[in-house]
Amino acid sequence: MATEQISGLVKGLKAEYIFEDQSGRTKFSLVHSFHSKTPLVGRIVELMALILLKRLSLNTLKRIKSKAEVC
Repeated sequence: MATEQISGLVKGLKAEYIFEDQSGRTKFSLVHSFHSKTPLVGRIVELMALILLKRLSLNTLKRIKSKAEVC
C-alpha cells in the first residue's frame, strides 16, 4: 500500500507499507521518501522531515504491532 502527501509543508512525502509473509508470520516494513521541489527552503524542510520521520515511523510501527497483536 502506498500513500503520498498532497498538500502542506511536506507535500510529496511518500510512504509505502509493505506486508510480507515469512513462514506463517507477517513482516511489516514502512518506507518513506521525501524530496521537495522548492530549492532552499525545501532542502531545510527535507532535513527536518528526515529527523521527524524516523520517530514517526517507529511510532507507526509500534501502533500497528499493538493493533495486530490484539486480533
